Amino acid sequence: MSQTDTPADKSTIACGLLTVAMGAFLALQTSGLVNVGARPEGDAPAWLGVCAGLVFIAGGLAVVLQSLPFAKFARGDFSADTPTWVRSIMLALVLTIVGGLAAIGAWVAFGPGERHFHVVGMFIGGDKVDDVLGRFVFGAGTVLTGLIFVVFALTGARRLRR
Repeated sequence: MSQTDTPADKSTIACGLLTVAMGAFLALQTSGLVNVGARPEGDAPAWLGVCAGLVFIAGGLAVVLQSLPFAKFARGDFSADTPTWVRSIMLALVLTIVGGLAAIGAWVAFGPGERHFHVVGMFIGGDKVDDVLGRFVFGAGTVLTGLIFVVFALTGARRLRR
């Protein structure tokens, strides 16, 4: 299904902007620049909330960007006549999302302090999981997300050079 030359979908753009606003609020609230209500208690550093907010901001901006008329798609990818600056911004947004998720996972896996993990599923219901096992799972996810980041960065850079 081709999206070339279709008008911008206003509801999609509105959802993207709402996501940007939620991410901005999260980043500003956890950084202490906006003080609405109490900051969540815990040992998580402020940069973690800012990082999560940036992931939402980048995701919302990516939705808005791909909804605009100059970001043309053909078969699930940008068409050949999409401007390079659009491709560059989209790559930066994707790397921000993946890098942010990797940073959050890295803090959970390797950061200081005790972690409390709970597993909910079909076979395990509400049981506490050992700190080492939880950190191992988040560490494996962080390594995988880091590899995805590298692949996206290299592939994106190669596509931009073409």
